[in-house]
Amino acid sequence: MGRKFKCLPEDKIQAAKDYLSGRKSTKKICSELGIRYNTNKGNIVRIWARKYQELGEMSFYDKPYNKSYSSRLKIEAVESYLRGEGSKQDICFKYEILSPSILGRWIKKYNRNIELKDYKSKWEVYMPKGRKTSKEERVEIVKYCINNERNYKEAADKYKVSYNQVYTWVKKYDSNGDAGLLYTNTIFDTLDLAIKSNPGAKPLVHSDRGFQYTHKLFQKKIQKNKMIQSMSRVGCCLDNAPTEGFWGIIKYEMYYNFRFENEDELRRTIKDYIYFYNNNRYQERFGNLAPIEVRWKAMSSVNPRQYPIPENKRILAYKAMLEEKKKKTA
Repeated sequence: MGRKFKCLPEDKIQAAKDYLSGRKSTKKICSELGIRYNTNKGNIVRIWARKYQELGEMSFYDKPYNKSYSSRLKIEAVESYLRGEGSKQDICFKYEILSPSILGRWIKKYNRNIELKDYKSKWEVYMPKGRKTSKEERVEIVKYCINNERNYKEAADKYKVSYNQVYTWVKKYDSNGDAGLLYTNTIFDTLDLAIKSNPGAKPLVHSDRGFQYTHKLFQKKIQKNKMIQSMSRVGCCLDNAPTEGFWGIIKYEMYYNFRFENEDELRRTIKDYIYFYNNNRYQERFGNLAPIEVRWKAMSSVNPRQYPIPENKRILAYKAMLEEKKKKTA
């Protein structure tokens, strides 16, 4: 199942206006928003347009509390749907229900003779959505929470972040100190941080084919900063095996064995370990040489010795499957 890419309310409103005015097709709107177009994705643009027409711009923004529905409204909406007066989406627009999934839950309860009760939202039970934060903010929030008897809800309310964010940050801080709060949560934020920290750099950016890296917004960032994007081949997960293997080694041999008090200490330890790995970590498959020694010999030889990765049953089975697929498509 593919992951959803969330659009901002402003993007949805503009998309609705563009579609209703006839300036853009659903396919073009999906393309500009980085949504892979198909019939269902095109339909979501039409739903935004109808929502804009019938409920206005404010319907696209989250409310500071959960929406209330009376038992009478629930029953009327369910019976209207069961009488065939429209699709779930039609009924939602008619009764101002936030989503078809809510109506679907009411229908299930109705059909099972479970009472549809009144619900009145309360401000204190609302769980606000998370927001982007800097490392300095996260440190401040965590320390406030710890100094106030780990009252996660109080910290979340004070700093306008979600309860889950505060809880996660505190746990990371307990495990790794400030270093646990260093990294941002998304690929886009990490790329922005790398660009800001290395102005003018134009590296080759290599990755697997995760949805973040094939997304048009990510590719536009790469192009805008004149970087070169590189990805593993389609259907060939072994391309990234050496890199993934190194991450496993550095975590097992270095990261999990230390507690880092701050970012500088983490950076120094990573740098020291990479030096150790290249210069002093002798490997049996290299004839008991360190990686740097293997490289020196290769650079000074016309026909350098090859050190293929030892085969194993899973890799052999995977390669056999690829060959079988090639024969079928040939």
